[in-house]
Amino acid sequence: MEASQLTYLCCYNGFQHRSSSHIFAAPSGWLTLNIDGSVSTISSHGSAGGLIRDSEGSWLTGFNRHLGITTPLQAELWAIHEGLLLAWSIGFERLQCQTDCAEAYNFITSSNANSSSLTLVRAISRLASRAWMMDFCLICRVANEAADSISKIPTYFGGSTFIFSDALFEIIFCLLRDIPFVDSIS
Repeated sequence: MEASQLTYLCCYNGFQHRSSSHIFAAPSGWLTLNIDGSVSTISSHGSAGGLIRDSEGSWLTGFNRHLGITTPLQAELWAIHEGLLLAWSIGFERLQCQTDCAEAYNFITSSNANSSSLTLVRAISRLASRAWMMDFCLICRVANEAADSISKIPTYFGGSTFIFSDALFEIIFCLLRDIPFVDSIS
């Protein structure tokens, strides 16, 4: 199936929407957190990364964290956790977190996420329940290229999260390609 033919179900405040493979821009007044986890098939070393955009699709900030040996699910959950921590620390009040990992999405949107057997799912649930408006959204992989690219940037900061205030050269092409195709959810 060609990327232009892909559609994905997105849940937003209880409503379901269909969208093309383009990025989703959050509604006016909201920010978008695109996250992704990455694990090397050779070394099993993983990293988590993501970026926060405004409702026009423009870069605000990004992050990357080297995780060591991990699984793809754990890398994705770490990316969600670190992205939410970053957004909270900056003081963003309305955030839509977008992931392309159905398994992670199902864990974090489960009605029993706050009592999950997975520590990261419980931590994400606690972050999501803080005093802000936030939502999770499942998007298709081709709509998450910028987050995928930032998650694969090699960083070795001993488990620390590295924050990027400016868009990185490695992902500028993804950002520029996405901007004209932003699909707003309303």
